[in-house]
Amino acid sequence: IYPAIGAVATGVSTFLLSRSTATTPAIWMLFLLFTTGAGIGLFIQVAVLAGQNDVDGSDLGVATGALNFSKTLGGAIGSAIFGAILTASLHHQGQPTITTYIHAYSNVFLWTVPIMAASLILALIMREKPLSDEMTQVVEGTVEVPEY
Repeated sequence: IYPAIGAVATGVSTFLLSRSTATTPAIWMLFLLFTTGAGIGLFIQVAVLAGQNDVDGSDLGVATGALNFSKTLGGAIGSAIFGAILTASLHHQGQPTITTYIHAYSNVFLWTVPIMAASLILALIMREKPLSDEMTQVVEGTVEVPEY
């Protein structure tokens, strides 16, 4: 349920951020940015845990490394795409003013909405799997976890 809540919170808050103007109160902007970050946090951590839970204990390091690599690569690709959207929006606006920057950032925030819709769909179809016996023992504290 947390990934779905996170996708909805992020999608709604970025949509509202795309509707910001020069007169939007700063406290409202801060609230929306906080909600965006909290929403991302709700589904990123569950996705990592689901990936770690789905592999044998002997493959946990490999799975964690692959998940972290994928998150880093996705962040780099996403930053490049959203940076290109921002640059193109600024380029088409003409002379840079506060209004052109607001419009350009509004375009970036608006483009996140379909991505969050896709994330919501993936969150809803992700099968729920209980924690493995090994992970349950770790959580209960009955097994020592080696420190690396």
